[in-house]
Amino acid sequence: MQLDATTGRPTAWTPAPADNRVWAMHKEGNLLYVGGYFYHPGLDSRSFMGAVNTTTGLASSWDPDISGPVFAMKLLGNEFYIAGGFALIQGQTANRLAPAEPANSSTR
Repeated sequence: MQLDATTGRPTAWTPAPADNRVWAMHKEGNLLYVGGYFYHPGLDSRSFMGAVNTTTGLASSWDPDISGPVFAMKLLGNEFYIAGGFALIQGQTANRLAPAEPANSSTR
């Protein structure tokens, strides 16, 4: 659900639901990046982190492929810093903290 920043009332935007908990969010352009403990944000298969189009409410193709839940995220420059209960991101070792690029989700 989206709330109007001025009135505090719900807007008409209703994204397709995630199937469990969302703990972190960041809006960049027309994407709302979400992290948490879920497997299907915006009715698509993503584990623990994904991006939802703010116009359609559906998942984008961005998939960082994280092995466990995401508790927090912060965008600094053009990299997300992601914290959570994961050990791998895109098959690379990332013990609970990792950078990821929003545009193509590659890691360093």
